[in-house]
Amino acid sequence: YYSTNVDVLNLVMYMITTCYQSLCFSVLFYALGVFSENFKKPEEPVVVEEKTETTEENKKEEEQEYQASMVMVGDNLIHSSIYKDASDGKGGYDFRKMYELVKPIIQKYDIAYYNQETVLGGKELGVSDYPTFNSPQEVGDAMIDAGFNLVSLASNHTMDSGEKAILASREYWDSKSDVLAVGSYSSTDDRDKVRIVTKNNIRYTMLNYTYGTNGISVPSGKEYLVNVWPTNLEINDININVASAFKYPPKLKVISLICFPNLRIHFCGM
Repeated sequence: YYSTNVDVLNLVMYMITTCYQSLCFSVLFYALGVFSENFKKPEEPVVVEEKTETTEENKKEEEQEYQASMVMVGDNLIHSSIYKDASDGKGGYDFRKMYELVKPIIQKYDIAYYNQETVLGGKELGVSDYPTFNSPQEVGDAMIDAGFNLVSLASNHTMDSGEKAILASREYWDSKSDVLAVGSYSSTDDRDKVRIVTKNNIRYTMLNYTYGTNGISVPSGKEYLVNVWPTNLEINDININVASAFKYPPKLKVISLICFPNLRIHFCGM
């Protein structure tokens, strides 16, 4: 209460210099009366505010901040010139040398995103070039080795080599425990599964869609093969996906849309 009295005196001095004389004296007498009453030590100290401040301080001490760094790059599009250069001459591929200069940069980040533009159906199905791609799965090995751990699979080239390539790609990515790969799935249940990953105590997830599949039809009843916005998923299904992701809300949500600038959609990219 002593600090309160000092504030009252400061207020009085201010009013003396700024108010009309008659008003000043009236306020001065009133303020002095308040001052004299406040100067008397109350019988019981008021400590409610002190308790509140202490509680808030304790809460702040208990709260902790977590940080995670993130890097994002664009399409990993594997033309024949690339996979031929990566061939070991024995039927295998090694793409790691192609990413060796960016590897030290990518590995500095906690979350590293890229878009796998061409489907990784694997060499067993036969690798292929434009316009219908199929890429070796060793591409994914090289990207993971470079430090990437967040991958979007829904692109306009996802359907290039058909259902078999998509299922082979999904099986490949499911075998990588430290990578979150979304946008293309093996079943409806697989698509509706909410994948939430934790990094540095921060939960995150990603929803991924493409604008189309270059005129290749997605099989009816198998819309889970690739998320197309919004033609092959009912808007209610999209709402379910989003709602599921927010049921146990992650701190970071990433939405990836593969599209072209001339398309009339409201958002594109990350």
